[in-house]
Formats: sequence, C-alpha cells, structure tokens
Amino acid sequence: MTKRYLPAALLLACCACRPEAEDPRERCLAVRDKVRACLVEYCATSGDDVCRSVSTSERSLLVDDAGASCADLSGPAIDDLLASDCSLVVETMRESLSGKADAPCPPYLPWCSLSRAEGDGYEVRVLSYDWTHATLEVVLRDLRLEGVMQGGVEFERLSIPGDGTTTTVGAPAVPVVNLLVGAPPDASAAAVTGLRRFDVQTVENLLVQPYQPPGRETDAAPAFAFDAAAYARPDAWPDGEPRVDPVAVWRNYKAVRVQVQPVRYYPAQRRIEVARRLEVEVEFRLDGSNRDVIAEGESSFAAAYDEALVNYEALREMAGPTARDGDHVRYLAIVADPLADAIEPLLRLKEEQQIRTKRARLGEILPERSSDPNADAQKIKDYIRSVYEAEGIEYVLLVGEVEDLPMYRESVPDAWEPVVGDFWYACLAGDDLLPEVAVGRLVGRTPEEIAAQVAKIVAYETGDRFAAWRQKVLLVTHKQDAPKKYTQCAESIRTGAYAAPASFLTLYGHENHTNQELLDRIDQGVGIVNYRGHGSETAWTEWNDEDFAYGSLPSANGAMTPVVFSIACLTGRLEIAGETLAEAMIKRAEGGAVAFLGATAPSWTLPNHDYDRHLFRAILDRGIRPIGKLSNVAAVEMLTQWGFDRNAVENVKMYFWLGDPSLAVDVGLPPREPVPIGWCNTQHPQALVDRADVPAVDVFGQVWVEGLTEAPGQAPFVYVQIGYGPAGTSPVPVAGSDAPAAPWTWAGAHFHLDAGNNDEYLARILVHEPGEYSYAFRVSGDGGRTFTYCDIDGSDNGLSPDRLGRATIDPRPVMTVTSATLSWPATATTTAGAATGDLRATLALDRATFDERLVPFVRAQIGHGPEGTLPPESADWAWSEARFQSESDGTLTYAGRLTPAEPGTRRFAFRFSQDDGVTWVYADRDGSANGLALDQLGRLTVTPAP
Repeated sequence: MTKRYLPAALLLACCACRPEAEDPRERCLAVRDKVRACLVEYCATSGDDVCRSVSTSERSLLVDDAGASCADLSGPAIDDLLASDCSLVVETMRESLSGKADAPCPPYLPWCSLSRAEGDGYEVRVLSYDWTHATLEVVLRDLRLEGVMQGGVEFERLSIPGDGTTTTVGAPAVPVVNLLVGAPPDASAAAVTGLRRFDVQTVENLLVQPYQPPGRETDAAPAFAFDAAAYARPDAWPDGEPRVDPVAVWRNYKAVRVQVQPVRYYPAQRRIEVARRLEVEVEFRLDGSNRDVIAEGESSFAAAYDEALVNYEALREMAGPTARDGDHVRYLAIVADPLADAIEPLLRLKEEQQIRTKRARLGEILPERSSDPNADAQKIKDYIRSVYEAEGIEYVLLVGEVEDLPMYRESVPDAWEPVVGDFWYACLAGDDLLPEVAVGRLVGRTPEEIAAQVAKIVAYETGDRFAAWRQKVLLVTHKQDAPKKYTQCAESIRTGAYAAPASFLTLYGHENHTNQELLDRIDQGVGIVNYRGHGSETAWTEWNDEDFAYGSLPSANGAMTPVVFSIACLTGRLEIAGETLAEAMIKRAEGGAVAFLGATAPSWTLPNHDYDRHLFRAILDRGIRPIGKLSNVAAVEMLTQWGFDRNAVENVKMYFWLGDPSLAVDVGLPPREPVPIGWCNTQHPQALVDRADVPAVDVFGQVWVEGLTEAPGQAPFVYVQIGYGPAGTSPVPVAGSDAPAAPWTWAGAHFHLDAGNNDEYLARILVHEPGEYSYAFRVSGDGGRTFTYCDIDGSDNGLSPDRLGRATIDPRPVMTVTSATLSWPATATTTAGAATGDLRATLALDRATFDERLVPFVRAQIGHGPEGTLPPESADWAWSEARFQSESDGTLTYAGRLTPAEPGTRRFAFRFSQDDGVTWVYADRDGSANGLALDQLGRLTVTPAP
C-alpha cells in the first residue's frame, strides 16, 4: 500500500497563548516551536501514545494554528515554558497523557483542565453536573488520515485514535466519539438536549473509506461493499444527531452511552467538516426510585469507574454511594458437591485476605436437573442475584465441570453454533451488559484435579509479588499479515505510554520463532502471556506455521505460573469432548498457567484488538489487578467504543476466566524498594558524526542490576534514557537543584539485547541545531525519581565530563533534485467554485542523496495564476498544499486539486521546497532541469458556474 509521510504536526492550542503587550503572535509562535521541537526530538526514539498522537506515519488533519486566540496561557506560564528544558516539557506531557493520577499537567497544554483522556484522540471535561443535567466539553486533538486501497480504488481512512466510526456497511466510515456518562441513581432515561460545535474546520477532496462488513477471526475476507447511493448524497453523513442508548446499571452507578459526531462528511462534495470542540448537554429523566443500584463495593470498583465513566469524579461527589459497614460478603463460591473439600484451601485464603466468603453447594441450588442447560443456568443466576442483592458480592467462582455448572447459551445469526459463556452471570442489575460482579471458574471432575489447581493459585497468591518474573509480559502473535494485524496490535501494546512500567518480551510468528522458544520463555518465568492470533479448541493454530498445542508439550516453569490472555477463537470451548488449550494450561499440576482468559467461539477481529489494548490500559494505567475486574472494565470500554451491537457484544459474551476472579496480576507493580543500579555505561560509539533532524547513528549503552539483568530479556523496574547537552558539560544536577548547570535534553532508550549479565539499550540522538555536543545514558530504578549517570568508562567511579560521548552534528542534508515535473494532466477543466480532479507532479531525487527520513521535510504546493505569467515572477498566483502520494526508487509523487473562484483560462504548476518555503523548485511539463517556460505550464479552463 502507498507509503505516507507527515512532518510532526501537533494539535496544540498552546499556540493559543494569552495576548501580551509585546508581540503576542511571535510569543505564540515561540511557544509552538518550542513544544514542537521538544516533541520531535523525543519521538525520534519513542513510539508511545504521545508520539503516535503528534507525529505518525499517518497524516493528522488537525494542526496547530498560530493565529488562534491566546486565551489559555498566562504570561508567566509562557515564560516558564520557554525557559524549561525539553526533557521536563516532554516528560510532564507524557505522564499527564498516560492517565497517571498524580502526574502534573503541563501549563502549555489546553487539556490540562480536562478530566481525563477518553481515548488517544480526544479529551473530555465536565463543565457542570447535577441531578438533572450534565454538560460536557469534548475537545478533539487528533484526527488521522491514511490512504487505503479497497476494491481497486484509493480511499482515505479517517480515525479518531481510541474510538470508533459509523457502522453502516458500504457507507462512508466517519469517526465518532462515544462517551459513557454516569447518571443519577434514579435516572430512567437520558437525552441530548443541546449540542454546540466550535472551531469548525473544512477539508476538501477526501474520498472516505466505506465501512466494511466485520469479520470473525475464522472468516475469509468479505466481498468489498460500496453503497453508491450513500456516496451520491449531497447532505451530511452522519446527520449530526447524537445517539443516546438506554440507561444501564453498573453496580454502584447508572450510566448511559452517548455518541457524538465531531466529523461530518458530505459525500457528493468529498468534503468533511471537523468540529474541534463540542459542548454536549445531557438531560436525565428521573422516576424517583433508586432501582438496582447498590452501595457495597464502590471503593474496590473505583478505578474501573474512573477508567470508563467520563464524569466519575463529579458523579461521586454528587451521589457516590458508600458501603454500609465494609464487612459485606464479597466472594461467592458455588461448588459441585463432591469438590467442596478440595476448594477449601482457596476459600480460607480469601478469608485471610479479608475477603469475606460465602460457600454454596450446587446440590442446594439445583436439587433437580433440567434437560435444558439454560434452565439450570437461570437457576444458578437467580441464586447469584439473590446473594448479590443481599450482600453486595463482588466475585463469583464456579467449581465443577461445565456439564454441572453450565454456561449460558445464546443463538446468534450467521453463526454455526451459539455463543456460550459466563459473562451472562455477571450482569445482575438492569437489562444491559455492564457487569456487576467478576466471574471465574475452575473445571475438574475429581477432587484431585481441583486440588491441583487450588494449590497453584494459593502458591501464586502467597508468593513474592515483587519477583522479577512477575513483571514480564510475553507478547506472542500469529504471523498472518505481519507487521500489520496481530503484530500491529501487539506492538501498540508494547509501545504504549503507561503510568506503570512493564518489561515486554516478544515472540512474533513471522520472525521464525519456534514452539520450543515459546515454551522456554514460559519456563523462564513471565507474569502475563498475551497471545493475539488464530486459535482452535486445542492450540494457537499455525502461529509460526505450527500449532502450539500445550497439552502435548512438556513444561518446566514450576511455580512461575503466568496469567494467560488468549485473544483468539475457541481456546476456551469447554464443551468439546477432549481437553481445551485453556484446560491443558490450567490443569497441569506442575507449571502451566494460574489463570486463562479465552473465548468459547469464533471471535471478531477488530474488537479483539481493542479488547486486548484495554486490558493493558486497565492494568498499567489504572492499576486494576484482580483479573475478573480487569476483564470486566476492558469489556465496558469496548462496549462503549463499539456500541451495544453485534461485534463487541458477542466477543464480550464469549470470553471467560478459568481461575480465581480475585487473583491479582502483578505486572506493573512498583518495586518494593528502589532497585539499586549496580553499573552502567555509554558503550559505543565514543564519538560520532551525525546529521540534524535525521540521525542515522545508533548509540548503545549497558546496565547491570544484580539479580535482574542476568535473566533473559529486559529487566523489570529499569528505566533508561539517552541525553545530550553542550559539549564538555555535565548532565548531573548541581547540588541543591534538579537541573544540571547547562541544559541537557533526554529521551527514552529501548531495550536491544542481552549482553552477558548486562542489558543493552539503544537510541539515536535527535538534534535540530548543528554543533558540538556531549551525550550519555542515565538509568533509574525508582521510576525516574533519581538517576545513575553513565559515562564511557562506567558509573563505578562517578561521571566525568571528559569521559562522555562526543557528537558532531552537521546540518540536515538536502536531497539533490534531478527533476520536478508536472506529470498529469497537461490540461484540466472545472467550473468556478468547484474543485478539479487530482492533478499530479513528481519530484525525482538523486539516489545518492535520497533518504526517506527526509521526505517529511519536503513541502509541496499546487498553484494557479493568470495566463502569461510565471509563478516565481507573479504575486497573482494562488498556492495550496499538495498531498504526498507515494515513493518509488527516489521519485516522490504528489497530488493536489485547484478550486478557482472566477471563470477564465489559467495556468497551473507545482513547486517544492526542502527549507520550509525559503527556496522553491518549480515543476512544469518538461521538468525543472531547463527552467520554467510559459508553454510548459498546465492549462486550466474555468467555466462559469451554472
């Protein structure tokens, strides 16, 4: 598919500074340029959410506007920002956007007053909330554009990072924003009574991708769907009317899903309108009753509410319920009668953990069995609901074979079997899919089988929570369509910006890893195994051209038992005659897994990607550790994003836990004590020559931490950065200060490989100004609060400025242009006020100087002017930005359209600059080598508008 390049572009209203008496526009530009430079530098070596939001391989349609009003910054805030070191600017921004509750929010970002991110691409602020109304402000900070080829036609895919689109098959897929809004406890309905759109921008000439039929992991690619009538309509799509779902109950609160549409598309005109800010007024209809909402357990669910409800803080202040006495029953175990004794060690542990527990034997609930499994399931659910209403339980554990404690079965259209699962048991209040309790199950026919699983759980829950292996995450993916699809999902998890650290390891199927490597990684100890790909009842199928069928493979991980996220089809289909992959890993007495999240049926691909990402956000951003609550909040987030329609709903219903639902995953726990950094150095090179803006030299550093870096893979709790500063200066803060004597700039380094007992990291130094610099690594074992500084001969003897790396940074190179050519067409016709079709030009670059990283610095424009004039000589030419299309063998192709206002005959051409418009190379039909000629310009005929 076509490559796209984009210079780093920010949606920052920090360029919206408060006007001052002296040069307000220049001060705004200075603020914008400072933030831009800091972020470009940081993002050269980082792939986190901040960078994906401001500098991506996609094009961002929302860019900073230096002419915007300057109402969001005070003069002192501007002064502080301009005097700040880049490392402080970027790190505080990164922490703020990560969701870290105690992170300071940078004064130069307008979303500092916003409550929290509801996805990468927008922010939500609660303007007001009372018993009858909520007023919300939605600020759009990123809208992505990417070229895609479908049905032989190039479309543009629009997306708001972290959210969905309209879902009418064949019609334009236009991004929407979905909010889960907390409602008063006696609300029975809600409606949007006001919607105001501000800062509306228009973008022309976009053929938006049609929404395609969703597919399960097992489905072949569906036929391309294109609704010609939808693309011919002259009015807006969608119509701009908000969608409000019925009020739902989520244990302690009521909630309503509201969908708003900051983007509207006019298909016939190929035009979008983007509202960068919306104000939404929601009115609640009250019926005077407090049905279904309970008081117990609010504090233990608070992190989940804070993750999913956009107005949680305001809601809790107004109506937040509290538990009656804090001593309610929290855990219900329903056990097949012969297995009651085998489960007791686990239930006694729950009591020791101050989780009050209730035991129930299945024979008491089902004295007589039905021939209909759903009828028995309904009786079990009725019992669970009665205990929930009486005691406010938070967890339910089902113990026994699935034939005895059946899952709920629900027929769905176009599926070869019903969707089967335990999630239905979790939904106890209201007619909705927001879960009130967390459900898990242990399967086994004999007391010995259950006792073995219980022993593993008890060992895990009483073991060392701070053990290094528990901090590791193993990401495993199927090879299909790599590096897209499954690998892309895993990489988005690995490179995410989180509030808590995690040590990620990868085994991607397309990289020729083996089943033995996967076994070895598990045997060496990891806290989470996350698989994303194809699955069957018994295996992760052909992930590397082989099936990973754990039941037939040996294991030696002993007590280092991971939690498994199997985000794939069928691996938990317990109804088969044999043993599923989930059972094989859980039932193994020595080793295996301590808990397994799997699906009972073929699952839907795109919701699976989002579900997986939401799991890690819940762990690492919100610290939600009990596995049952973790999957519940991921389900709620996915339902909010995708809506209560088929794709997400079926996925939510089919995923379930084998394991104790209250078991806490330990990935992301801060160290019990700061990790002492034993030694580190700046390894090589000791000196380098590189180029501004497009560094090409890898710099390596090593770190040793006793007991951590000796193990394979990246050590947990270790945070490594590379920095640079003026030549000969020290990066170490001066006594009594947090800053060094001279300004140093820092960016994250990435784990590279195991180097004996050391871990090796790499980074590149991105500098914008040519000159001489010193560089070094630094390492933290306490999350970045303190650092050990690493010079060339190591940290044992302290840091010496003359033992730092030395960098000579040359100016950014300019690629040699061999020809700039107006390639097609030679003539064009349009009517006044209407756009032409695409006009194209090429920029051929000398292969000896071509560097694809320099492509973002190429600026292309298309222009038109009066007959008889050459563009460099006439001020009457009108110019607009052209779009990058592709690169092939050093030749860049661009496209643009013209919209002349008046009828007549005009000339048109393209022009290109590599220094942001200081100098230009002009393109006419026979190329730029022989200069511009009037008869080689394009001819544009503009007819009067009808």
